[in-house]
Amino acid sequence: PYPGEWLLSIDNPNAPIPQFVNAMKTAGIEVAGESVVQGLKLEQRTGPDNQPYILTTYTVTDKNNTPYTMGFIAQKNEKGEWRWEKLRLKHLVIFTGISIGGTVNIAEPGFRDRKYKETAISEFNWLSDTGCFMEECIHEYPPIDVINWIVNKYNPIDSTRTYHFLWIHDKHPRITNKDQFDAFVNHRADDFIPLLKLLKGKNVEIIVANEPFYFVGWQAGDFYDAYGKQWPTRAATLLFQRLTEAGLKYNEDYHFMIVNQYNIIPDLSNDSSVYYNYLKTIKSSLEQNIGSLPITVGLQFHIGPDDDGYIREDHLFLQDPKNIPRLKAYFRKLCEIGKVQITELDFDDSITDLGQKSRILNNIFTAAIESEGCVENITFWGGPLNNNARFRPDLFSTLNYQPMAPYYSLIGTAVRSNDK
Repeated sequence: PYPGEWLLSIDNPNAPIPQFVNAMKTAGIEVAGESVVQGLKLEQRTGPDNQPYILTTYTVTDKNNTPYTMGFIAQKNEKGEWRWEKLRLKHLVIFTGISIGGTVNIAEPGFRDRKYKETAISEFNWLSDTGCFMEECIHEYPPIDVINWIVNKYNPIDSTRTYHFLWIHDKHPRITNKDQFDAFVNHRADDFIPLLKLLKGKNVEIIVANEPFYFVGWQAGDFYDAYGKQWPTRAATLLFQRLTEAGLKYNEDYHFMIVNQYNIIPDLSNDSSVYYNYLKTIKSSLEQNIGSLPITVGLQFHIGPDDDGYIREDHLFLQDPKNIPRLKAYFRKLCEIGKVQITELDFDDSITDLGQKSRILNNIFTAAIESEGCVENITFWGGPLNNNARFRPDLFSTLNYQPMAPYYSLIGTAVRSNDK
């Protein structure tokens, strides 16, 4: 088998090869469509599920040796027939074991657009809702039209969904003692039980404590006033009890990401262990309360300079390939607590160089791949399908959702790692 005429077209602007050529121009790399066609070579490989697939790719590198790859993949359907399609982000799990997630947001202008949904469905292994935090949807969280769309229209390879449970910045009734905290957690549990029953069997991921602290110091607030730094343990314990009473099973209907932390670079670049030690304490306390259950660990990468009052990842640190071993070691250390998930990866809009973004993604993805199974997935934040947001993944352009250079750098990194 070989890719069909449309896939190999060099004239149709909506075909894969012209899209790749245009994306490379934005990164300062000149590529001719004819060269891509002539450079494609077929090879048969076997995926982690021991199923065969056929791959054909074309790769170029920039002056920093960052790979950019486009190509096609053929897999057998239920009838045993080979079917070709463009190599997409959702296929990278075959090479790396790491699934690629995206976010959907009902507040985005393009949410109702057919192309928006088609791109989300075709490109990502799974989706996370970002459009409704507690202060917006206290009585219906997440919004039911998002849930219905994901459940009824989206058939992901990885069936995990992710939803936030508690965030210290959400609006909530004044909490001054433990009883009030417990009552609020039970209120949130009332919201989640119908959701989990709707998604029963999907092993929904619940982020128990989203951004509980920043490295510049512990964040004050009602939750801390009630239970101190152990408030995530108390919340998880109560939630586990309520969900068990409702007939929901852990690691079948849901599981916990006990903490999803905002920025890790201060911890990483200073060889500190603040986050690791905190997670270790939380896990130990949780085991005493509800037993030894597998949990996941969340990391966020909001990449950009720290010049606007927000805490950002150090983009200079991340773009230096010499720091890949340190990042890889950090992933492995956190893996002692639980599998690692990069939950929010994006760029501040002050970073405009697509080549720089591609190098950073290459380094992060390389470290994740070389952590040998410690990183389960990477989710792109900020509206991957709408780059008008302040936080920009820059995987797709706002013009008909065409792939951009960082998109092809992810594929290049995955294919290169598989070659090794």
